[in-house]
Parts: sequence; structure tokens; C-alpha cells
Amino acid sequence: MSIEKYHDVTDFGRAIQESPLRELRFVGKSDDGLFEFDTDTDSNMNIGRFKLPVEYVQQHPYLNGILDENGISVFNGKMIWIDGEFAGDFQNCKGMFAQMNVQTVGYGIKFDNVDVDASFMFNESKFDYERLMKVIGGRLRAKGMFRGCQNKEELKFVSTKFHDVTRLVADSSIRELTFYNCDLACDKTEFESNTKSCMYKNGHLETIRFESCSDAFIEAMIEHINKFGEDDDNIVINIRD
Repeated sequence: MSIEKYHDVTDFGRAIQESPLRELRFVGKSDDGLFEFDTDTDSNMNIGRFKLPVEYVQQHPYLNGILDENGISVFNGKMIWIDGEFAGDFQNCKGMFAQMNVQTVGYGIKFDNVDVDASFMFNESKFDYERLMKVIGGRLRAKGMFRGCQNKEELKFVSTKFHDVTRLVADSSIRELTFYNCDLACDKTEFESNTKSCMYKNGHLETIRFESCSDAFIEAMIEHINKFGEDDDNIVINIRD
């Protein structure tokens, strides 16, 4: 394998920018606290792989903030494939893949059962195709998590607990939103205080499904919709035990 390791984000960014590879796979945290870039690709896929040190991500989760000397993102024009597992160390994912061309490997992404700042994680991201994406687990601060994302029509949260759903899928292409076995990550009063605006404002949402969710979560979400929704939203809501 052709793995290069970098102590400095500037050197790592330069390697990403200069690489002829147009598709890169994010495979999580590095084991030794260094930036890693593996250019030894599968001949059929031609996808490079990179890992990031947890300490850097916790302070600077926004990957598009890694810039070249001209102030342009080193990931500009590249497709980022996201491996599904986000270990408990990744508790700050704020804006992580925002404004990037992205796709998930397999079903989607999975969080450990810890508090995670996932706000704006996929803000204005462009997905490679429209199929269903799942977000599994986590106790999420999900403000704007999929705000403005494009080319993704189905989104499903599974066994996720929420601190906040402000503009969760607002301004996005999401049409079907499902919550399966979901719950609040805090008490109802705090959830209401955290949530400042409609989760689907100015979006394309047509259907919301609640399946096997807690009564407290369903009650809080229905109250959220009644409070922030518009009379002409024309959204179908399905609730199943």
C-alpha cells in the first residue's frame, strides 16, 4: 500500500490537491494522530483513501475549510465517499461534509450512542444519487444537518435521539423522511428551547413517517410541526407502532 503520513494539515492538503484522483474515500480516524493519504487504489474503482486525526477533527471538522494557498478548498471538484462508522471519538461533526460532492458507502452512516454535534454536517452537500440514506444511532444536535442538500430524496433515522431538529432538511431535495425507533436526547422543554425553526422550511418534503418511536418524541415532533409549519405545507404524516 502507498500510504503517506503528514503531521501538518497544509502538507496533507497539498497532497490531496495535487493528486490526480477525483474520488476519495474517508475511512475515519488515524491510529497515530497523523493525517493519512493512501493512493494505492483498486484498479476497478480508482478511489484513494484518507484518514484524519481525531484531535484535528474535534477542532476543525469542516473539511472544505482545508484550503490551498489561493484560498480554494483542496477537495474542490472531488467526490468524497464516506465509510459508515463514526466512532465515539467523532463527537464534533459540525459542517464536516458541507458543500461537498459526497456519497456514502453502503446504507449510510452510524454513530455510537454518544452526544454528537451533527449540525450542518451535510449542509448544501450534493449527493451522487437519490437512493435511501440511513443515519443510525447517536444523540444528535441535528440543526441544519441536511439543510440544502441536493440529489437525495429519501432519508431515514434509525434509533437516533435528538437534541434539536431546527431546519433539519430545510431547503433540501428530501421528499420522504422516516424516524424509526427514535426518541428525544433531552427533556421536552429543552428540545423545544433548542429547536428554533421548522425542520423542513422551504424544502420539498412530502411525507414524514414515525415508526416505533417513543410517545414523547412523536408528541414533541407533532407539536413542532404544528408550531412552525404552514397551513399549505400539504405533508402526509404516518404514525405506526
